Amino acid sequence: MSTIDHQKTVIWSLSRFSQQKKAADFFDSLSSALCVYSPGAQSLYGRYSVYWGTSQREKLVVMPDFSEHLWTIQQLDLSAAKQTGIFLIPGECVGKEGFYISVRDSQKRRILLPAKSGFQQIARQFQTKFGQKFCPIVTRGDLREFRQSHPYLHLHHVDISRIPSVSDMTRKDVLFMSQEKLSVLLN
Repeated sequence: MSTIDHQKTVIWSLSRFSQQKKAADFFDSLSSALCVYSPGAQSLYGRYSVYWGTSQREKLVVMPDFSEHLWTIQQLDLSAAKQTGIFLIPGECVGKEGFYISVRDSQKRRILLPAKSGFQQIARQFQTKFGQKFCPIVTRGDLREFRQSHPYLHLHHVDISRIPSVSDMTRKDVLFMSQEKLSVLLN
């Protein structure tokens, strides 16, 4: 890997995961459904590859697909990305197939919803409460492990109106890329 390529990768340590392969496989299964943000490269990747099992087995490496340059947005400060408290989990955690989301209800209790209906509900809530579209991404640290047995992702949301120093077109591209990727998971 060249120096330039290395700077554009996102590397996550899995050293604290007891089920490293399971975590890597879970993340890889979602690579077609979520954008990844690299704070170091200040880039958002819509098309990328996930590698695990190299000489550094405790690392998960996300490498952008350089042939799909329209699916990479560079020079992007996503300090506007905030943690949502929305967790995306594999269905096997709850003895089911597919993906589920864990969110808090109005009494602040965690509830599970199938990913498709859950994300549709979240999209409506974001539109109603905040007047904006839900724009989920993941970044380093969002892949986590529950009770040392099941991986999950803690999603971030990008308030596109707060992305500094970019054009309206770039803001729309961030939203389009995020929603286009999420639609894969919902269909």
